This record gives sequence, C-alpha cells and structure tokens, in this order.
Amino acid sequence: MPSSNLPRKSPKPTPAPQAPQATNTPAAPAPAPQAPKPTTPYGLLGKTLGHSWSPEIHQQLGSAPYALYELQSDQLEQFIRHEHWRGLNVTIPYKQQVARLADSCSDAMKHIGAANTLVKDEKGRIVAHNTDALGFLQLLKHVCTQQLGLPDARTLVAHKKVLVLGSGGASKAIRYVLEQLQAQVVIISRNPPKSSCAAQTANSPVRYDSYESLSQRHRDAVLLVNATPVGMYPNTEASPLSHTQFEALESVKAVIDSIYNPQITRLGQDALACHKVYANGLRMLAAQAWAAAQLFLHKEIDTTCIDRIVHNLAQRMQNVALIGMPGVGKTTTGQLLAQRLGRPFIDLDDAFTQIVGTTPADFIRKHTEAAFRARETEVLQVYAKKSGQILSCGGGVVCRHKNYELLKQNATIVMLNRPLKALSCENRPITQAQSLQALQQARMPLYQQWADISIHNPSSPATATQTIIDTLSLS
Repeated sequence: MPSSNLPRKSPKPTPAPQAPQATNTPAAPAPAPQAPKPTTPYGLLGKTLGHSWSPEIHQQLGSAPYALYELQSDQLEQFIRHEHWRGLNVTIPYKQQVARLADSCSDAMKHIGAANTLVKDEKGRIVAHNTDALGFLQLLKHVCTQQLGLPDARTLVAHKKVLVLGSGGASKAIRYVLEQLQAQVVIISRNPPKSSCAAQTANSPVRYDSYESLSQRHRDAVLLVNATPVGMYPNTEASPLSHTQFEALESVKAVIDSIYNPQITRLGQDALACHKVYANGLRMLAAQAWAAAQLFLHKEIDTTCIDRIVHNLAQRMQNVALIGMPGVGKTTTGQLLAQRLGRPFIDLDDAFTQIVGTTPADFIRKHTEAAFRARETEVLQVYAKKSGQILSCGGGVVCRHKNYELLKQNATIVMLNRPLKALSCENRPITQAQSLQALQQARMPLYQQWADISIHNPSSPATATQTIIDTLSLS
C-alpha cells in the first residue's frame, strides 16, 4: 500500500472550452411539413381559402363530397402526385405550379399557361385543364344573347376592339377566349411592356397599353372586361377606372366584371349610370365549376345547371335594405324577415350606437344633423359591403346619394310606406323638429327613386314580410 507521506502530483489544469470548428457541410434541410390527407374525392386547393362557394356549387353539380384544402407550396407535390383523389380545382397562387406537376394538359391550359383543374384519367395519370376559359365563354355568351339581344358572342367582338383590364391569370384565360372569337384584344396594364404599347407583339395579335392612354386611344372599344381584383370585397370603394375614364369609352356596349363580391362593383355602378349592360363574375364562377364537374364525373351536365346555381347564389348573397319614413316599421319588418330567412339582421341605428358610442338621437342633439349624416355613412359603409343580410336603414339615409351607391353594391332596396297618421315620432329629434308632412314631401321622391320595390300600407309587419319574400322569391 503506498505511504501517505509521498508527495502528491498536482492535478492537470482543465482545458478551456473550445469554440466549435467551422464546417463546410451544409445543415440538413428541415423536412417539409406533412401534407394533409384528402378526405373527399373532390376539392379545392389553395394557400388561404377562407370562405368559398365551391363546396355548395359542386354539391349542386353532383361532384361531391367536396372539401377545401389549404396547402403550403412545399406540400403540393406530395398531395397531388401521391394522394388519392379524383378531381381538384386550384386557385391562386398555385395555378402555374400545379400545371408543372401534371402528366399532360389540355390545349387551353397549354395556351393560357395556368391550370385551375386537375383530373385523374382511367390510368391514374394527372391531366391539367383550365376551365376559367369555358367559364368566361359562358358568361360572354349570356351577356351577348340574353342582355344585348345578339345571336352570339362573335357578333359583338369579332374584328372589334375589346379592352381587358389586367394582365394576370384571369386575364390570360379571358384573352384566350377573345382570341378564339377573333377580337382585337388590348390588355390595359399598370406596367405594359414598353415595346408593345399600342402595338401588336411579335407572336400575338394582342396589344398592350397603359391606363393613362385608355381614354385617348380606345374610345372605339365595344367591350370592357375587368380581370383585376380591384373593387373586390373588402376594398369595395376602389375601381380600376375613374368615372371620367369610363365616360370616355363611348362605344362600349357592355362591361363584364370577373368580380362577384360585391355583386355590383364601383365600376359596375359607373356602367349602369351610363346605361351600359353590366354583368358580374358570378356566372363565370358557376360555369367554370360546371366545366370542371363534367371532367370530374366524365359525363355531360346540362347548362341549365349554371342558371340554377347563379340564381341560388345571387339570392344567398343578396342584401335586402329597408327604407322609408321614420316609424314606418322597418325594424320590426326587418327582424321578422331575418328570422324567416335565417339571415343576420342589422338595424343601422343600433349599429351607429355600437360603433360611435351614442344613439343617433343624442348625437344629433349634441352635434348637428349634418355631422350625424356623415357618421351614418361611415357606419353604412361597414355593413353595405357584406352580403346575405337584412338591413334596416334610418329614415334619412336617402339624404346622401353616397348611401345609395353603398347600398347598391349588394342590396335590393325595399321601400315601406304607410299613412302619416300611422307613423310614430317618439324619440326621433328630426321628426320632432320638423313636421312629418314636411319630411315626407322632402324625402318621398328620394324613397321612390331609390326603391327597387315598394310596399304600400301593409296591414302588419308580417304582411310586409311575406310580400317581400314573395316579390323577391327569397328562401
């Protein structure tokens, strides 16, 4: 055993920690997030889908069950190439990316360069299609034959100038259709190719031009198509053209919008004010789904399905706005109507109180009627852009024309009218400050001008409610 008197060895010093050595080996890439498994044979692919009418539309077409699939870009290949599905619709921003994942494509898709429909054939091969083109063709045919009274679409556009606003994916599908009909297409773009402004490109009869030149160079256009999202909900106050620019297009016979929410955009209101035919994009939405469903199901579907879908969706999206003298029964009738239809009810006076923090009556007493009217318009702007509601408007909503423009985005305006002696003045400072007769004389011409339908002297709110339902074919 060693002696305890032997000298001890000093412990070795602990080496200082060394910094990790740099390496040229790249870190392993993070694994791609797992793509969701399809739970239905049919569906819609996109990045951010939110609310979509597609499942309801395809239910009516028979291509159901149909679900929404929100995917990241790096999940697309796994989902499309390796999962089990029969038919898929595709929306932004993946229309070009999915086209590259297909085994083959239709002629339309090849020309347009983007796919909005994928179908598996009998051997499991993926075929890419673009049904937006067929959707627009159906819309254009309807405008020409049903609204303009022409024999066909070619009669309107062949060898004539057509303006298409925007140069994105929707524009390319629309342009493809118009080229087939031998139209002289001019793409109006914020940033047109400099070499092609007001001149044909080398490989296409299509010309490009800027918005600044539109009024001067294109007064002879017979058709205007908006293929931009400008004016779409929630930015419904925007328009791709100023009113002055639109008025300069004297030869335009019709305006077609790719937007369907709101049902009448600011551009559409300008068109109607200038007595032009206007159509929103709802029929294009329904028709492209109709074309896709035929591919999904490998069978023909009668075109009457398109009419039925458009009618059903337009009815669901439609607001009903009640106007009329103070105390005429708008609130009670509106509540009954909303209850019958299962829709949200908005009393705009109550909405004013909620947003501004005081009742309309107190606001008017503290400020002025003019100040109230300005704030009333701000409140209306919040709700008028939404759809599928019953709106009860204040009696003086007609005092500002701006309110009419806001309501007409999505609403059918219904005037309720009753004898003066049946109206209540309680807690209505404007009615108390002026006689009912004076108010009626000032406002009745505006009520009549704004109203799409008028209901005179209903015996009760229940009677008025039933009359509205029957007249507008609501359900």
